[in-house]
Amino acid sequence: MARKPRIHFPGALYHVISRGNQGQRIFRQDKDRFYYLDLLSRYYNRYDFRLYAYVLMSNHVHLLAEAGKVPLAKVMQGLQQSYTLYFNRKYGLVGHLFQGRYKSILCDRDCYLLELVRYIHLNPVRSKLVRDALDYPWSSHRIYLGKGAGHEEFVQREWILSQFSRKASEALRRYKEFVLDGIGTGHREDLYAVKEQRYLGDEQFVEHIARRTEIEQPRSIRMDLGKIEAAVCCRYDLTEKLLQSKSKERRGSFGRAVIACLGQELGGIRINEVAKRYGRDQVSISLGAKSLREKMTQETNLRQSFESLLEKLRKDERRTK
Repeated sequence: MARKPRIHFPGALYHVISRGNQGQRIFRQDKDRFYYLDLLSRYYNRYDFRLYAYVLMSNHVHLLAEAGKVPLAKVMQGLQQSYTLYFNRKYGLVGHLFQGRYKSILCDRDCYLLELVRYIHLNPVRSKLVRDALDYPWSSHRIYLGKGAGHEEFVQREWILSQFSRKASEALRRYKEFVLDGIGTGHREDLYAVKEQRYLGDEQFVEHIARRTEIEQPRSIRMDLGKIEAAVCCRYDLTEKLLQSKSKERRGSFGRAVIACLGQELGGIRINEVAKRYGRDQVSISLGAKSLREKMTQETNLRQSFESLLEKLRKDERRTK
């Protein structure tokens, strides 16, 4: 089944779940968790988004975030690539750390915001790691209770507490009771019962999102393959002759892989289109693109160069519309 495109608009609320590849641990030491939270703080300061709750388990992460002007997909892509680079370097590993694309559920905030804050904070209790959520140091629950030890700045604690009462002490008391009341509920299947693989809400909510995104979603850019080729040649000092060459020269293979990845990002240009242009089979182009993506998780300069070129192409194309 084809992947559905991510939906973005400012103010959209997402329950994000990111798991280790094949269930592997993504945090081996407390230092790893501190590093992940530092990265999260860095991206919070760089981009315009809100974080209402988080929990870092041994092999997965839950985030409850509200998008700003920048799509949350961009935040998550940078966060996961940066952490993977750190983790692989530290432990002498290569390849994917996370299991494919993270799961992103677009939620009806009126019905689910507070429920999801509680559910995320009780994750360690449901997993029987602690009896009291306060005893688990790697969630935002301690921040809500005023007992955090850093990273408080990016958690929207005050706004959530204000939903319980305008008086601070009363709001905190009611929040504690709210969390305690959820301990006996166990796993909440209803919070994963998504519609169309991505919506948590009723039919009216889904229809509302559909109408809104018809107006606000930017149109997909369908860029000419020739323009992408020219930009890649300019950026990496390549030539069209080298890209068309039948030799196995590495620079030519690299250029074709970059073009294939950019083509996918910029408008769903198929691998077979790239293969046909350069007289290659689809398998070799597909493997080249996959290898490039894995390499970008390990080499920061390569990833930054690719993202810079991607953004330039997007801006150039929009200017011509």
